[in-house]
Amino acid sequence: MAEILISPFDPQRLQSAHNNTILAHAGLPEHTALKIGTAWGCLKPGMAQEELSEPSIAKIYVAIQGAIRIHADGKPYELHAGEACFFPPGITHRVEQIGTQDYVGFAIWWEVNHLVG
Repeated sequence: MAEILISPFDPQRLQSAHNNTILAHAGLPEHTALKIGTAWGCLKPGMAQEELSEPSIAKIYVAIQGAIRIHADGKPYELHAGEACFFPPGITHRVEQIGTQDYVGFAIWWEVNHLVG
């Protein structure tokens, strides 16, 4: 029988990540069938994640609480609780928290070569 993996958000486990620009903790536990990376993230009011560009990594952000502004290849987008965003590989992006409520989200990423073909 297949194993089901569950990962709760736990504010007590949050640690500085991305050069101290966000707070995060591990997402789903490692599993041989899981060929993706996952993490829970939190941006408190005023926080902004460093700029990232990963040529072979695609990712999805799922907003659980609060909102962020995403600057992707020079264009601003907003992501609010209950919404998801897909980043194709190679998109230069930076995320900043907007509003007065902590942003909590779940990130999923994978190397494009691992799931194509």
